[in-house]
Amino acid sequence: MPALRALLGLCLLRQGPQDLPFAPSLTWAWLSALLALQWLVARHAGLEAFAILARLGITLALLVGVTRALLQSRGLVNRAEQTIAAFAGTGLVFAGLVLPIALALQGVQPGSEPDAGQFLLALTGLFLFFWKLRIDAHIWQQALDLKRGAMWLAVGLMLLEVILVTAVTGATTPTEPASP
Repeated sequence: MPALRALLGLCLLRQGPQDLPFAPSLTWAWLSALLALQWLVARHAGLEAFAILARLGITLALLVGVTRALLQSRGLVNRAEQTIAAFAGTGLVFAGLVLPIALALQGVQPGSEPDAGQFLLALTGLFLFFWKLRIDAHIWQQALDLKRGAMWLAVGLMLLEVILVTAVTGATTPTEPASP
């Protein structure tokens, strides 16, 4: 499948969002799957219905609204479908990689001494977080034709997501980092 091959290339920083096929149905399928996964994770975490809906709304606003607004501001709105697909697709890939790690570390008590396996899992999760942030910056750089500042944009949007999720849901962390 060309879309999955392009998504893998995007995760390896070898391709950009423009290499994904222009397929609105694919974009919405990946976005829907990402929202469904966030919903499942939030339910598992015990969040209430309002908090879950707010979390999903934040994801939609950042992934679709902010992406379209930034592309529009640069006269590049024609790149929106592939850019949103890139963020949703890579979000799904990394959520699939991070979720087992998070579940494995779920029983670790704060302040307790982790064993070697738990420490390795935590380091792997941290590496995946920073790799996803690097991919987000790569997507922004390609989509907005940026020469500089893409990493700052990715970090700023990630921080905005954390602040919004915390403010609206009362949660101390987002259910998983998938937004641009």
